[in-house]
Amino acid sequence: MRRSLLRSRMLPSAFLLISFFASALIGQSLRSQLNPKYKKWFDEDVRWIITDQERREFLKLGIDDQRDNFEAEFWAWRNPAPSS
Repeated sequence: MRRSLLRSRMLPSAFLLISFFASALIGQSLRSQLNPKYKKWFDEDVRWIITDQERREFLKLGIDDQRDNFEAEFWAWRNPAPSS
């Protein structure tokens, strides 16, 4: 009984840990394929303010036009004076 209880608690934790590392590796792979302009923007300019969801969405984008639109919307959303 005790052994099955221990397994049932460890499996979800192990799954979450594996999922975390897999997503980190995938993100690293996608980030390394970026054009240097977007890599700099992603790694330096917005590193501390981009949300996890925005990070995932940006890395899924396939073409530079989409990345340009994402960047424009990213800054527009954070603009304290939208009419400027």
